[in-house]
Amino acid sequence: MARDLVVITGATGYVGFNCLRHALLQGYRARIVVRSQTKADQLAANPTLQGIKSADYTFFVVPDFAVPDAFDEAVQDARYVIHCAAPVPIGGSNSEDLEKTFFEPSTTAITNLLTSCKKSGTVKRIAYTSSAIALVPFPIALGMEPAPADLIITGSERLPDVPTPLPNAFVAYAASKIAGVNTIERWMAQEKPNFDVQKLFPTYVIGRDYLATQSADLFKTSNSAVLRFLAGEKNEDKDTPEAAGCAHADDVGLAHVKVLDPGVPDNESFVFSTAVLWNDFPKVTAERFPEAVRKGLFPNTGTLKSFVLPVDNSKIERLLGIKLKGAEEMVDSLVGQYIEFLEKEQKA
Repeated sequence: MARDLVVITGATGYVGFNCLRHALLQGYRARIVVRSQTKADQLAANPTLQGIKSADYTFFVVPDFAVPDAFDEAVQDARYVIHCAAPVPIGGSNSEDLEKTFFEPSTTAITNLLTSCKKSGTVKRIAYTSSAIALVPFPIALGMEPAPADLIITGSERLPDVPTPLPNAFVAYAASKIAGVNTIERWMAQEKPNFDVQKLFPTYVIGRDYLATQSADLFKTSNSAVLRFLAGEKNEDKDTPEAAGCAHADDVGLAHVKVLDPGVPDNESFVFSTAVLWNDFPKVTAERFPEAVRKGLFPNTGTLKSFVLPVDNSKIERLLGIKLKGAEEMVDSLVGQYIEFLEKEQKA
């Protein structure tokens, strides 16, 4: 409900900032949890944040989410929490401790947050950012195994915790998302708090990055899933197609706010994916930005065998009133920004 206080974690990241932006646009008061005052200062200086009229927000510094009671003061008097904070494996990870890098935010930190929310006595609902990778076995998602013919992802799927050790950052990320959902649901069943948790499972989130200041920044988020094809990446030798699925950043950000509405049933799970193939993006880019392609701003020649991840999105429109945007809107939003950066960088 507008003017209620919502605590937001992860607003220094791509998805979290979109959630913050939509919360402020919808009239919520926001308490933004950051790990340092430097991060707070950077966000406060963001032109998009400064451009939201009547925005009502404050910052709260929590240096270490893994410390017990870390969130006690941060959630005091809040009615809602949007929890987006989590590491992503974009560009790989050179961490020698993948379990600590990826699991701590998804198990220890989320348990601390849930415990603080219960102690607060005021929190009524949490929106939790997961990923569709927590619903689809990653051998299928990565094209290492064929997908069953009857596969339809609804958001109700649950996978068992992945045993350690973990071989690489992507597997660690997927395992952490699985562990995050399982941790929440075990804790909720045991503690029976007076709040519920709405779980959101987007596929690759694509769209304008309001934190980016140069073209290279766009490759540090899930936007790289699309930009790799504009940059000319090719992998047609792969025998098994990779799962393709994207969600517009605006849809994902808005949905995190919409699920706070008391009219949305408790403890729902929403999965976001627009039906699209990876090879569609260079085609749509050529249609939407023919001049940029003609001038050779980027190769736009990437290819990859893929299959449309079959997802039932019906709850998003039925319960949240959001009709998911398509590939054209994603390209307009992301590639438009990419071209803006490239043209400025060429002139510099």
